[in-house]
Amino acid sequence: MFGYLKIFGVKGLRRLVFANIPADLADWLDYTAVVVLLVYVFDGGPWSLALFALAMSLPYVIIGPLAGALVDRINLRWVLIASNLGRGLVTLAFIFAPGIETVLVLVFLRASVDSAFTPARQAAVQRLTDAENRQPANGLIHGINQTSKVVGPALGGALLLLLSVNAIFVLNAVLSLTAALILAGLAIPRREAEEASKAPFWKEAPEGIMAFFRNRLMMITLLFAAAGYFSIFLYDTLIALLNRDFGFDETVFGVSIALAGLGGIAGALIAGTLKFATGPFRVIGLGAVVSGPIAALLGLAGIFGFSISVLVFLGAVLLLGGAVAFIVVPYRTIVQNETPPEHVGKAFAAGEAVIVTVMLTAPFLGAAVASFLGTGMPFVLGGTVMFLLGLGAFSIRPDKTSATKVSDDRLNTEQEESTGERPIKRD
Repeated sequence: MFGYLKIFGVKGLRRLVFANIPADLADWLDYTAVVVLLVYVFDGGPWSLALFALAMSLPYVIIGPLAGALVDRINLRWVLIASNLGRGLVTLAFIFAPGIETVLVLVFLRASVDSAFTPARQAAVQRLTDAENRQPANGLIHGINQTSKVVGPALGGALLLLLSVNAIFVLNAVLSLTAALILAGLAIPRREAEEASKAPFWKEAPEGIMAFFRNRLMMITLLFAAAGYFSIFLYDTLIALLNRDFGFDETVFGVSIALAGLGGIAGALIAGTLKFATGPFRVIGLGAVVSGPIAALLGLAGIFGFSISVLVFLGAVLLLGGAVAFIVVPYRTIVQNETPPEHVGKAFAAGEAVIVTVMLTAPFLGAAVASFLGTGMPFVLGGTVMFLLGLGAFSIRPDKTSATKVSDDRLNTEQEESTGERPIKRD
């Protein structure tokens, strides 16, 4: 918890954290309103919802790497401001959408804009902290993101009882504007690449994935993150079916979704404070060796028809909800520590593209396995892979690299020269 107090002691980082509250809430507040638009206003069916999920995810794969290259070329503050303003304008456009096709195009456009905001935010965290304090910074920011995923759709659904769908879109646009106004006062050190690079930015996009190939620790981290996400999303979308197989009703399922969200929030905050002398891989290992057996045991109980209590089921879902945070926080910390400032946007965008691709494929494989072998089998497979990943993470002992030290020294010098404020220092 002391690490979080230190974060709020740094003006620039404090402003970035506060801006993330309306920015992340804007990502999810109108989620329910968009679904209402598709299903109730335009009478869409299952395919419209499937395409909605695809339109939210695909930009991070095909647009993200280009956006990351652009992030590394221009002023970070302006990227953060412009991306929030862009999201707000696209959100307002939902009001004038004449049909399902237009709604899906707008969802795609908004996610495309967000694909620039995400790497810019991670690059800003790198520049406003040093290696010692990036883990709590990432934990806090991911905790805000997870809170918005829980609060946003629920708040949007509640507001629909009082306001029209269009009013929700207007309110959400105001949130994006608020985030942009907060970020307007953000001071971030300039990067050498902003002045030195002359090549077209799109030609530099491949440098994002090359950053992982050039750095063994980063490549291992990305593989662990991708495999971890694959393990989780192999069974994540099947929670409702397992809930039914155990004989629980819709109310229990609703509570389980809320608890999974709370688990994600708690997991982010805990992962941000865990300190191991041998590095962030211990955080990944701890989350994996705890969550993996839980998922596998739930699956085995479903396969063999064992009866479990509602409290046991909900407690298991709560713990599983925190598993993602134990991957995300160390992953972001390692990438920020190991990537030179002029490549960090590209690296995060490339990593996001890999992870989102895995997230898109895993549920389909999980559904196929469940169709042939039963609902519980994806839980067993995903939990087993996660547990093995945890054992592997505990076996890794990353060395302190000179690149990390040079990166931190350069960031410290640049920040002091451009803002007069030193990043959070080690004790």
